[in-house]
Amino acid sequence: MGLCWPTSVLAGPDDAVIYPTIVSEGGKLRKKSGDEATARRAAELDSVISDAAQDLGLTVEITDRPDVDPSGIGEETLVRRARDTWVVSPRLERLGGDLRIRIVVVPPGSAVALSRAQRVKPAKLDVTTLRMMRDLVEVGRGNKSEIAPEPETAPTVVRRSRSPGRAILALSSATLGGYLGFTIERVSESDDERVLFPLVALGTGLGLGASMLAADEWSVSIGDAWYVTAGTWWGAASGILVARGYNTDTGDRYAIGLGGAAAGLTLATVSLSFVGNMSEGGAVLTHSGGAFGMLLGGVTEMSVRGETGFTPNRGMGIGAGAGLVLFGTLATQADLTSSRVLLIDLSATLGALAGAAVGSPLVIDDEPSDARVRGWMGAIATGTLGGALVGTLVTRPERKQAGFWAMPSAGAVALSRAKDGRTAPAYGLSLRGGW
Repeated sequence: MGLCWPTSVLAGPDDAVIYPTIVSEGGKLRKKSGDEATARRAAELDSVISDAAQDLGLTVEITDRPDVDPSGIGEETLVRRARDTWVVSPRLERLGGDLRIRIVVVPPGSAVALSRAQRVKPAKLDVTTLRMMRDLVEVGRGNKSEIAPEPETAPTVVRRSRSPGRAILALSSATLGGYLGFTIERVSESDDERVLFPLVALGTGLGLGASMLAADEWSVSIGDAWYVTAGTWWGAASGILVARGYNTDTGDRYAIGLGGAAAGLTLATVSLSFVGNMSEGGAVLTHSGGAFGMLLGGVTEMSVRGETGFTPNRGMGIGAGAGLVLFGTLATQADLTSSRVLLIDLSATLGALAGAAVGSPLVIDDEPSDARVRGWMGAIATGTLGGALVGTLVTRPERKQAGFWAMPSAGAVALSRAKDGRTAPAYGLSLRGGW
């Protein structure tokens, strides 16, 4: 009977074995990510690396694609595998809204593993991966890489990078500091402007100084700054509205609002410490969660009470806080652009207006019944959620499909073994491919 030749027997100097992309999550290596967006990026990375290898003249061994435990794919394993073939092992890690790609390449017969890592935006994954593969393969072939090193005689100048989001963070922190001074004056029940303005000025200066120190110590991106701002001010709005809903004293309202701002700021800072940098799309999504949560919270309170002649402060405050926490958490996992989030917000707003218009005949009377008011509120909520769903589906990006390829070959396709134990090659035609 005929047996297939081992890859090591038929491998040529340009044959390549590409391991599936390994995903790093929480310090652990996984074959496949549980997050749909990350899994989609890993599949895209597999396709791009396969295409890049073929463009560079390598013959990809799709049929010999290894399937091993990710924890066992170390450089020593890759070097052993690369006795007579190229070996490529890509790695992928999500850092907030960015991706970190690491590619390990071992040339045939080499005892050295070439590695390159780079942090990229998801939209530039294919271009960056192609460039990384080109550089690694060229170095593996003994050619000079296009990435030239700095001359040894050139002076090394180290400059501290300035945080792109420092202006946004400064404005938010300064305003929070001024609000702190205003709250202190209101809680003390003082009406003396000679006390109010110095407190506000002092708080503003303290907030501004704190933001400058934070921006100098850490690299604060624009997305980070807007994310922290969302946590601070939607938290403050939630606290003030809930306090007004329970008819608390004026001074206590501002104090509760300050507590909400501190809670939101703390949650946003803790989230950033775990996910790294926040994308601008994630920051916009957090703001949207606070705004639409406040809208739906107010609609819910009106539905419960069955009337419209009041301001639903309590429902708006609870909705703003719930929307902030829910969408702020979602922003740490979602892979969205700011333009897509804004289009979804626009669709949700138009849906709310459409729902209000369709349901307006229910409250056309001077004193509509409770059921009619609830029907109108339900139409607004349904329109909002429906508009958001439509916007999400319409703006959904197209998935990149891996291309089909096929390659015929002729030669030894099997190994024939005689009864006396001797073997001889069996020649024929074969076809291999992928899709």
